Formats: sequence, structure tokens, C-alpha cells
Amino acid sequence: MIHAIMITFLGMLSFYDFRERRLPICVVVGFFVCGGVTALLGTKLLYVDMLVGLAIGLLIILISCFTRGQIGMGDGLMFMAIGVSVGGKVGMTILMLSLLLVCVVAIALLVTRQIKKGDRLPFAPFVLCAYIGQLLLG
Repeated sequence: MIHAIMITFLGMLSFYDFRERRLPICVVVGFFVCGGVTALLGTKLLYVDMLVGLAIGLLIILISCFTRGQIGMGDGLMFMAIGVSVGGKVGMTILMLSLLLVCVVAIALLVTRQIKKGDRLPFAPFVLCAYIGQLLLG
């Protein structure tokens, strides 16, 4: 059940992020609530693991504040929802995989001159790909 919730909400967030370059707070809050309740009732996720997952998102929000928005605040909120839904270990795995994916794509787009140095890429689609990859790879 948690996988369906994750893919549904990450899919919606990816769509919004790709089209508008922002994440709607109502979808992120819905993700947080649905994922958190499902994790509490339907999985064996420990409260401590949920808190560690929450801390990952909070760290991203702090980084967003210190970098004056170079990393979106919505990305931090999205990772808070991910962390509460699947825990800290899986949340960190998703974060690392999505950062790796976005770096590879950004380098390829820069080399082929399809983007310039200051251009922004939507991050949520890479998070969705990382989550699916993490599911497939175990």
C-alpha cells in the first residue's frame, strides 16, 4: 500500500514540478498525512526511523534557507513526507539516487548545450525515478 501512495504522490509532484517548477503545498501535505498514517498503521516502521526520515527533509529545508532558495523549500517538504512514509534509511537512499540522477542528466544537458549554467531542473521527477529504481533494485 505504501508503494502505491509513494508512486501516486511522487507522480503528481513530478507533474507539477516539471510544468510549474514548484511543488503545491496541498499535495505535499496530503502526501505527508497519507504516507505517515499508512506507515504507522500498515508497516513495521519504527518511530525513530520515521523521525530520522523527517530530519532528512528538515536538513534540506535548512540548506534551502542558507542557499537562498537554490534548493527549493518544497523539495525539503517532499523529503519530510518521504522520510515519514518510508523511514530514514530508504529516504536517504532515495535522496542519494535522485541527486546522482539529476547530476548525470544535468551534465549531459550542459554538454549538449540544451541548458545553461544557471538554469534550474525540476527535482521531483528524479526523486520518482530514484524511488522506482530503489524498489526494483531492492
